[in-house]
Amino acid sequence: MKIETLEYILITSRFPTISIAAEKQFISQTTLSSAIKQVEAVVGYAIFERTPKGIALTEKGAEFIRLTEEIVQNYRKILALAETSQFQRVRRIVAHPVACFRYSVPLVQMFHSLAPGICLSVMEVPSQQIISLMEEREYDFGIGYAFMDEDETFLKDAKNAKITAEPMVIDETYAYVGPSSRFYHRESIQLSELKGAHLAFSKNCMNYYFRTKLYKITPSHSIFGDAHLVRQAVEQSDMVTFFMSSKEGPDSFCEHTSLKKLRFEKPAFAPMQHYLLAREDKKRNENDELLLQCIRSTILRDVVGG
Repeated sequence: MKIETLEYILITSRFPTISIAAEKQFISQTTLSSAIKQVEAVVGYAIFERTPKGIALTEKGAEFIRLTEEIVQNYRKILALAETSQFQRVRRIVAHPVACFRYSVPLVQMFHSLAPGICLSVMEVPSQQIISLMEEREYDFGIGYAFMDEDETFLKDAKNAKITAEPMVIDETYAYVGPSSRFYHRESIQLSELKGAHLAFSKNCMNYYFRTKLYKITPSHSIFGDAHLVRQAVEQSDMVTFFMSSKEGPDSFCEHTSLKKLRFEKPAFAPMQHYLLAREDKKRNENDELLLQCIRSTILRDVVGG
């Protein structure tokens, strides 16, 4: 059982129905139900009992959740050991998948050049987990995002968790195709034209797929381990993927590839706002301020192409 699966079940136990729990975690109800059934098959007992009103923990399920909380907490403590080690000076930030793909390498390079004696670790997690991880003091800083039709909820959650959210860049969603695509000669596209297309997604981007209900238009899709594999799959076959990029500056997703970036002729998806997140109660030192400045510089440099 993966920690990620245990976290899904742990979060599910806080909601009255599978559908609500899936919505809050930005995954499909089918995916969540399948994960629960797989774990129940491994442990040999039901964690939840299904009722007309929703779900409830079984007696053994309640004990499972209690032990799972300990496992998840201990796992996070293990990751945090490096911070307290007297032999290693470490700074850790948490970031959503798009930010990791675009910013992690240049950010680490910049920070290392300015603070060569400190190790910077960038942890990729689903966006919906970032605020909770920071609220639980697992991370002091992070890069999060919110779709601009949901940013009020995001900012409210951050405020309640005593996390400052500094707005950074705004991204739009684009479609990407390879040389074998019938759309390769195009500069723009309508979402309806992709009906029946085969989509390629990373595991974390599946949350986006279900959130936007793309599966109703393009039910055929394949899942890959990360954005690099998605890019390779689209470039080498007749697949389509979606990725977020700023209107200005270089596009890190299709840079140095034969991929073609297509804008949508009509607004198809809500824009996405990136946020630099920081715990309000964190007492910052010189290296913390340096890290925050490096994050700002890396993101802005990516936009302007500097």
